[in-house]
Amino acid sequence: APEEGHQAVYEHLLRANSRLYGMAFAIGVENAVYLRGQVPLSWLDEDELDRIVGSSWQWTEQHFKTLLNLGFAARLKNIKR
Repeated sequence: APEEGHQAVYEHLLRANSRLYGMAFAIGVENAVYLRGQVPLSWLDEDELDRIVGSSWQWTEQHFKTLLNLGFAARLKNIKR
């Protein structure tokens, strides 16, 4: 869960969800952010699995840094670069 900037984090996630295909950001029981998706088993073949893994990687890479900066800015400021 974000330590700060909750509104900005959740707004970013909701806006991102409108552009994601087959997956969506969600909040788990321990308030962590997850990228969830599900497809019917009958759709799952090698190409679909490749799409799922590739999309998961792409969306994580695309949104991780922004979400980290929005939700943990104070902590990141104290880390030497």
